[in-house]
Amino acid sequence: MRTPAATPKEHNEMMLGSYTLPNPYSVGSTDYLAGINFERMRSERLRKAQAALKRYDMAAALFVRPENMRYTIAVKGHAFCPQLSYALVFAEHDPILYELGDMVEHQKLYCPWLKPENIRFSYSWLDSICGPEGAQQEAKRFAQRSPKLIAWSHGPDDGSVATEL
Repeated sequence: MRTPAATPKEHNEMMLGSYTLPNPYSVGSTDYLAGINFERMRSERLRKAQAALKRYDMAAALFVRPENMRYTIAVKGHAFCPQLSYALVFAEHDPILYELGDMVEHQKLYCPWLKPENIRFSYSWLDSICGPEGAQQEAKRFAQRSPKLIAWSHGPDDGSVATEL
């Protein structure tokens, strides 16, 4: 008489007994398995972005798309409405995150890899939804509020700053 084939779960239990191997790439990670080194991943991604800026003689890049913010500074942007927060990544300096309202304090708490003084209130012109005059007014407020930032963004020649298209 032939026994029925074991299900995958039953097979694993037979092979491992009642012990199941933890997944080193999940919330169940442990101190005795390496898993993902998130700190190294964050720093390498930022270094790659900064190297690209240097390669193209760019002083800085302004990122508003959530996937670009996530890659460069490891912060999840607002997918439902990009441009509520944005990141300014410099070739030679630490990045600055501009965040919406009380999210500034949340990001300071949840993103210890960013300097607290580099998490600032965002001025959002939302793709000129408020009209050209409103967008100009918000851009002017941004520039007036950040004179050091504007000075940093000027490169040795023309001070090129990249933005996403």
